[in-house]
Amino acid sequence: MPLVTAQQNEVLDYFIANSQATWTMTLNTLSEWRIGLSTAAPGDTGSSFAEPTVGTGGYGRIQATAATHFATPASGGTVSNSTALAFGDSSAAWSTTTNDLTHFGLFSSNTVTSPIETNLILWGALTTARQVNAAGVNLTFAIGALTFDV
Repeated sequence: MPLVTAQQNEVLDYFIANSQATWTMTLNTLSEWRIGLSTAAPGDTGSSFAEPTVGTGGYGRIQATAATHFATPASGGTVSNSTALAFGDSSAAWSTTTNDLTHFGLFSSNTVTSPIETNLILWGALTTARQVNAAGVNLTFAIGALTFDV
């Protein structure tokens, strides 16, 4: 799961182009992030992130912080959630039997913007595709289930 292109460029500018670069990468300044789900691979730019409609069926991005949810330092170029992360119970479908939730993303905001990649920072594939195609489904990710790498 890569950083989206805009964030990759900032990393390169900061570390490679160096002396004149200013670090503005969103992760550096946020105290909390939001995690969202997608029915499609976001692609390098993040523009293909297909998130369920926020508010429909009870879907919403969940809050995550480095200190609480990603407290274990990165190792080998990856970092995973250090606590379980749970989306609330669905009140209706977020996906269909033909459109599983297959990916997750780390966002700088709870606000859905257009284009979506405006606040998408990182994304990854779920180990197992998930379906939330009815009310009463509680989607929880165990420790280590959401892994980011660069």
